[in-house]
Amino acid sequence: MTGKERVKRAIKFQGPDRIPLRYAFNRERSDIIGVGYAPSGYWRPKVEGEDEWGCVWDKLEGRVVSSFGQVKVHPIKTLEDYKSYEFPDPYAPGRFDHLQREIEKQRDKYISAGMGFHDFNRLMFLRGTEDLFEDLIFNKDVVIEFLKRLVDWQIEIIKQYLEFDIDGIWFGDDWGTQKSLMISPSLWREVFKPEYKRQFDLIHYHGKDVIFHSCGYVWDIIPDFIEVGVDAFNFNQPLIFGKNGESGIDRLSREFGGKVCFICPLDMQRTLIEGTYDDMLNEAKHLINALGKFNGGFIACCDEGIDHGYIPIERIKLMGEIFERIIGGEYVDAQR
Repeated sequence: MTGKERVKRAIKFQGPDRIPLRYAFNRERSDIIGVGYAPSGYWRPKVEGEDEWGCVWDKLEGRVVSSFGQVKVHPIKTLEDYKSYEFPDPYAPGRFDHLQREIEKQRDKYISAGMGFHDFNRLMFLRGTEDLFEDLIFNKDVVIEFLKRLVDWQIEIIKQYLEFDIDGIWFGDDWGTQKSLMISPSLWREVFKPEYKRQFDLIHYHGKDVIFHSCGYVWDIIPDFIEVGVDAFNFNQPLIFGKNGESGIDRLSREFGGKVCFICPLDMQRTLIEGTYDDMLNEAKHLINALGKFNGGFIACCDEGIDHGYIPIERIKLMGEIFERIIGGEYVDAQR
């Protein structure tokens, strides 16, 4: 079974031959390959750290890959700027020139096309977090109108992705704090849910999967995301969903197992940082047994966190080794 077949079967609960592995930074060992569109070929920054959206970034260097940092200059400074803001050209030369070559090299792997920053995170970078939160309360209609324009732009990117032989489109929008969403679930459903649905419907119409990453405690909107079409969730902190003595992993399995696939590493806030080898091994088994018991439903993230800057590389390598030992049959009880 190829990596492509293995991942598709896991997502669709059709019995993969083993748990699929995702290595974000080691394509040879991964069943999933991520590809992405590029900045415009003719765009040039006006100041150091500027991206083509007009955001100016502070970045930390020195890791295997650099962290993406944080925005220090936001281009939307007033309410009027929402209306006058000029989006980059989604059809600018150079965005997709490399894509076919990458896909050709990985025909036997599952190809996920990344959307990069989008929706809520893109709004935060353009406007600034505090100002955006205020706008969502006091100028909600302005935000809704701008979000529709932003999603229109993203849909043009999605349409171009769909011209290639990809298998799914990967979104990433961080919505959670440690205990709750950043905004109320009702406000999220009013403002953001319809715009996600517009994008996911287009992707499903073309027979592709929707994969969604979000950090933090997003429990309240997991059913909404499933309703509008998420096929697989990438959660980096599965233990964060624990409640009343029940493990977050078991709670995810009980409520959503068999309804959506999960793509997870060991918990990046707890186990991956401070767990012993046995803790790491037991959690890897737990993830596989609880989330992957639905004739599929689980994909192991083996090097998640290299670009986060706070997890020792040795720990991340060990996580990958543990998952590989399990699927290799070294720990038979995790294969049931």
